[in-house]
Amino acid sequence: MNSVKPPIDLSALPDDPGIYKMLDYRGVVIYVGKAKNLRKRVKSYFQSPERLDVKTNYLVANIANIETIATRSESDALILEAQLIKEYQPRYNIILKDDKSYPYIKITKELFPRIQVVRERVNDGATYFGPYASVGSTKYLLRMLYDLFPLRDCPQYIDLEDRQPKCLKLDMHKCLGPCVVKTIKSQYDELVDQLKRVLRGRDRQLIADLRQEMTSAADALKFEKAAQIRDRIAKLERLGHRQTVRLDQDGITALWGAAEGDDLIYVAVQTFVDGLLLYQRGFYLERPTDETRPAFIRECLLTYKEESEPIDLMVSDQWIADVAGEMAKSGYPIAKSVTVPQRGIKVELLESVRQNARLAIKRLVRDRTIVKAMPQREDPLIEMRRRLGLSQRPDRIWGIDISHLQGTNIVGSAVYFKNARPYKSGYRKFMIRSVSGDSNDPASIYEVVSRRLQRCFTDHEPLPNLILIDGGIGQINAAYRALIELGMQHEIDLISLAKQNEEIYRVGEQAPLVLSKDDSVLKLLQWVRDESHRFAVTFQRVKRRHTLETGILHDIPGLGPKRIQALYSHFKNSEQMLAASDSQIASVARLSPGIARMIRRRLIEFLGHDNQKDTTPTQ
Repeated sequence: MNSVKPPIDLSALPDDPGIYKMLDYRGVVIYVGKAKNLRKRVKSYFQSPERLDVKTNYLVANIANIETIATRSESDALILEAQLIKEYQPRYNIILKDDKSYPYIKITKELFPRIQVVRERVNDGATYFGPYASVGSTKYLLRMLYDLFPLRDCPQYIDLEDRQPKCLKLDMHKCLGPCVVKTIKSQYDELVDQLKRVLRGRDRQLIADLRQEMTSAADALKFEKAAQIRDRIAKLERLGHRQTVRLDQDGITALWGAAEGDDLIYVAVQTFVDGLLLYQRGFYLERPTDETRPAFIRECLLTYKEESEPIDLMVSDQWIADVAGEMAKSGYPIAKSVTVPQRGIKVELLESVRQNARLAIKRLVRDRTIVKAMPQREDPLIEMRRRLGLSQRPDRIWGIDISHLQGTNIVGSAVYFKNARPYKSGYRKFMIRSVSGDSNDPASIYEVVSRRLQRCFTDHEPLPNLILIDGGIGQINAAYRALIELGMQHEIDLISLAKQNEEIYRVGEQAPLVLSKDDSVLKLLQWVRDESHRFAVTFQRVKRRHTLETGILHDIPGLGPKRIQALYSHFKNSEQMLAASDSQIASVARLSPGIARMIRRRLIEFLGHDNQKDTTPTQ
């Protein structure tokens, strides 16, 4: 049988190492591969079909063009191949499935960082540790960490200039209080550094440093400080003693074990630091074959190395070690050394890793069975892309809305839906700066879209696939102008949804699209629109109430705008201010007791109730 004619001149390809991209007639990348010799590797696809397997024959039949990138070495090609597979997700490549059932500890990237438990590792500048074995153990760890390291856990914005509202944790000595104490930045940063050392398993040196500090404090007769350090050391040691699985090995050791069953292969990885098991994660592949197994393991190894600290020792099954050995020969070693144990504790621990892989397969099969038992419906986001003619699947949708009261207190909202579900940590609210007096919804929409996208750039957030505007032609045109000015008009899809008849407007089309009332695409759009409206209205009411609250104090003699601002910077709202004593109110804004009593009376009138708190100073 004749071989398939290649779509390009193969003789023009270089003999260098590199990667090749195979594209279909639509220009979509359907396969990415690496080669030690690009010309020989690409040529091997175009031979008699009977010499190729079924999958490769399907691939070759769909190739309309081939693009190549030469690299300096085979190891560079290996890394570039992995990056391009993640970017293009080609249909004929093995797409690595990372088991997302394990949680991470996240140290946020903020002026005063927080500790969080999250399910997903994203490129947001934060520092991640894990994954850990279970959510339960991670939440227990989170409580212990906050007990050891009195960092803030509140979501409010905190800077180094202004005083923010404080909570009880400062008074309980559970937080350093960066909201009000602006001089503790260096102390706070030192705590964060210590926290990261503990999460990396490097607490031995921290404990040694604390012992030295405790001795110094005791020698200086600072016995209370020495006792506090002693208690911290005891907590750190208890944290280490919770670890029951130990390996007599310094440095970072990664144990790799695999299991197969029910048409799945699962690879579990456990990471030990200085002999203590800290993290566990997993990868799996459906319908594995003798051809796909090595490529799958290679993708697992590349992903792990990319997201982890350098590995001193890799302990694994023989066939995994063989793949790691081939990668090392290509100039990309996974660890300083690789071993396949024959006896001792490493054999026992490796069997434990395999058992974790077997348990994970049972869980995945169970979950798959549950999904199959559910009514099968088309992916709503794929359906939305098709019905609305979008350029991409709208995994990330923003909903934009404006709210005001007769032209005053104008605010904007930008809600975030991720995979058709609200993603509330991505919600943002805006005080409109460019419009005053009479309301101007298109101008306000323009401002919100511009500022929200600019915040994406400064905060390194992913861009949306689709922006949904609450409104009609005027509103969508204003939003489109913002996209054009930022050069994003070809990157992001844009539609608007008008409330009156639920009409969908698209850029460049005068006639709106009207879907039936029970259409699933319309219902998802309405959910986004209604959520953006709810979020904007809630913020507008808060702002209006704040304006009313501060306004009722303006005509009190001796109480100017700066002192009113000081009061509302300290107290969250009027109820909190009313709950304070006269002396506390006077202290916050440096007022006389008489003015503090006038403030109290005015607040009682405004809130419509009396406050029975005894404000008589204690003797």
